[in-house]
Amino acid sequence: MNSFQISVQFLIDPRDGYATEGGYANDPNDPGGETNYGISKRSYPDLDIKNLSLSNAISIYKRDYWDANSLDTVPLPLCIVMLDGYVNHGPRVMKPLIAAAKGNWKALIQERIKFYLRLIQRNPQMSIYKKGWLNRMNQLNKFCTIAEIYNET
Repeated sequence: MNSFQISVQFLIDPRDGYATEGGYANDPNDPGGETNYGISKRSYPDLDIKNLSLSNAISIYKRDYWDANSLDTVPLPLCIVMLDGYVNHGPRVMKPLIAAAKGNWKALIQERIKFYLRLIQRNPQMSIYKKGWLNRMNQLNKFCTIAEIYNET
């Protein structure tokens, strides 16, 4: 299994108990709006989000997030945290978080937690997502710890 496949496994494979990017959602409180597998209407206005297939979502992950950010050159498990962040936050948000983390995957998770908490501080209505966001970061930490061990063997 290559780094991209391992990274995508965190996003969409329910067999591992993670699968952070589920199916279709159209939460009126979510700034991303209509989403499917983490792909938002806001980012892809011309895409039929409701009928987006898993294979098309994976193609978008690969083309627009993995390849566009040269994640093949990033070691495991940092590339997992980066791909998840690019899908969840978008490249504009992720670039300063990545710079602040200085190549450390655990620090990048902490930067992402700080980002979520700042979002809530600026807009308290976003606190409805806090538990889910923090759970995602805890699951990401567990998954990356396993990936780091796997990568060392």
